[in-house]
Amino acid sequence: MSNWMLYGAYGYTGKLITEEAVKRGHQPLLAGRNEEKLKAHANQYNLPYAAFNLNDPIEIEKHLEQVDLVLHAAGPLTFTAPPMRKACLKTQTHYLDLTGEISVFEDTFQQDVLAKQAGIVMISGVGYDVVPTDCMACYVKQQLPDATSLEVGLNTGGGSMRASAGTLKSVLEILSNGNLARRDGRLTAIRLGSHVKTMPFRKKDLLTIAIPWGDLSTAYRTTGIPNITTCIALSRSLIRLLQVAGPIGPPLLSITPLRRLLQFLIGQVRKDKKSNLAHKGQTEIYVRATTDDGRSAEGWLVTPEAYVFTALACVRMVEKVLAEKPSGAMSPAQLVGADFVLDIEGCQRFNG
Repeated sequence: MSNWMLYGAYGYTGKLITEEAVKRGHQPLLAGRNEEKLKAHANQYNLPYAAFNLNDPIEIEKHLEQVDLVLHAAGPLTFTAPPMRKACLKTQTHYLDLTGEISVFEDTFQQDVLAKQAGIVMISGVGYDVVPTDCMACYVKQQLPDATSLEVGLNTGGGSMRASAGTLKSVLEILSNGNLARRDGRLTAIRLGSHVKTMPFRKKDLLTIAIPWGDLSTAYRTTGIPNITTCIALSRSLIRLLQVAGPIGPPLLSITPLRRLLQFLIGQVRKDKKSNLAHKGQTEIYVRATTDDGRSAEGWLVTPEAYVFTALACVRMVEKVLAEKPSGAMSPAQLVGADFVLDIEGCQRFNG
């Protein structure tokens, strides 16, 4: 099957996606900006490739006209998603991306009417951000249809002093635009370092802190629950640091050179190697829905390491879209439902 494009194919995540796609019998058109890197990667799998950047709408459209769907994996999505979405609408090409940025999610949902008119689907966050959490939000909402509040907890290995470099770098990136929660249906700014609480993960209780995860956008569309808080497990010392940072944290982190320096230093200290993560490690998700009168439903999901999960999930999302050809802008779980994650290797769901 070669009726879809993977844009951003030679990045770390793109390489994992390519490997999984080929394993499942696909022959995607590999695409990206750097022809030298792209050609080397495509030759490894004997796949077609197309090198182009996103500055020229005519060039984008020319290549999209060759495929039925694009899986967009080239960041930062804040900048790369708009031109790709626009070209997809014009060429009637299904659009999926791997964003974790709330602004991108919100912008994608704004394309609903145009996507329906074009007869295509637009879904942001078809990897670890936010497929597992979105499916779990859908799961607890099914158990408690009148829920009015939702809490989502992530444990990606950050609940100790040995938090991975990937976890810490992601937290810096996410917080650079400020902290958010959803209150009464609206995205609402909250103080950095707020909403610290202990969550009951499977192996042990862990301290968590609120961060602006994509479910503030997607789970709201999936469930209609008006009050949503998304949290991540971090060590007590890191949580204290974020609390002290308070109002000055997001403005400082929004300075790109400073944020990149901090991320580089984290990488030097932790010496994490992504290649070592690709075949081991797990993450855990805890989700709890509650009603105004105090009733609750909860669930846990154990997944493979986030990069591995992304490769497994997004290829299956591609298959789902190509098979069903939905239209409109939607969340992942609005397309695939709560049980989609149970068909992904290494995922286990547990009831409350």
